[in-house]
Amino acid sequence: MASVGAVVLAIVALAILPGPAGSTAVPRCTGEEVGDSTNLLAISRLQGSSAGNQSVAKGSSALAWVGYGTRDPNLAWVSWIHSFGATVSAQMRLPRVGYTSSGTHFAKGFTSNDKAVMNEQGMKEDCDNINLNKKLRANFRPDVFGSGMKAFFYKCEQVGDRNKYWFTITSASESNMRKLCNPNSVYPIVYDAQHSTYWQDLPFACDHAPYGNLNADYFIGVLVNQMQLVPSICGAEGTHFAKFYTSDGAVDKKGMEEDCDNINLNKKLIVHFRPHVFGWGMKVFYHTCDKVGDSNKYSFTVVSVNRRSFLRFCSPYSAYPRVHDKQHSTHRQDLQFKCFHYENWRCMVF
Repeated sequence: MASVGAVVLAIVALAILPGPAGSTAVPRCTGEEVGDSTNLLAISRLQGSSAGNQSVAKGSSALAWVGYGTRDPNLAWVSWIHSFGATVSAQMRLPRVGYTSSGTHFAKGFTSNDKAVMNEQGMKEDCDNINLNKKLRANFRPDVFGSGMKAFFYKCEQVGDRNKYWFTITSASESNMRKLCNPNSVYPIVYDAQHSTYWQDLPFACDHAPYGNLNADYFIGVLVNQMQLVPSICGAEGTHFAKFYTSDGAVDKKGMEEDCDNINLNKKLIVHFRPHVFGWGMKVFYHTCDKVGDSNKYSFTVVSVNRRSFLRFCSPYSAYPRVHDKQHSTHRQDLQFKCFHYENWRCMVF
């Protein structure tokens, strides 16, 4: 039986190849058909191979998303998982050949460089942000590692006078990854303007020596698990606008700026996007944000297991109730979501 890593690399490789001549087109969400030019039908080549029914034991931290015993002739859900991960990879500029490790580490936050007074508020805000939105850093601690250290923080807990973080980090530099995983490494204090906090990073406790991997498959596998991505039926990319208001109805420029700056600094990964509107399972990745007049303009990638909710999400006629954003103490009004590149995403019709 092929190894899990081999299956993953086969999927990634096949997903970027042109479709075989004569492949059958598959349905879009609109009910129209997509031709071979989408490049997604090449995944059907896996039909009948060991990849088609490769199963992975529950609890595998990186690659448990492969398989589930599916025999779908088009393996459409592989397209969704690959496309979502490929978008993250492109936005993060993940190395094609790299070294990756996961683990935990502690950090303390202070109000000043002399570390005399703990900044409990800044520590709480950083922890809450990670637990709510996760955190992707395309250039982690350049003062220590130089450029190109890619970090994914997906969980945080306050433990006594420090925060405990769960991470997966990858780099094209094996020496930098070994430095990261060295329990004797020392980190200079660094200022975090977002939370007005001076951070003292403690050593990173890696669960294992850095793995060599292609196309950041291990890094993306961890992200897929943390996002609870399952066989999805619909997905798209697009843009949308949102406005922000104070409790008395005035434009909230501070809330707008904080949300935009947070996305441009840390990206944003939402496991259940607006569940009061769409129910559970609408996964959204916000890539970038621009301030346009009195609104923020966002670029996003979305996937969903619910076709009806997905079509509502992409409908130009949908309206959304104003919602209170506790993180930025503002009231958010989402406008319509403009979905495009449908031809690059497939929907299975129930």
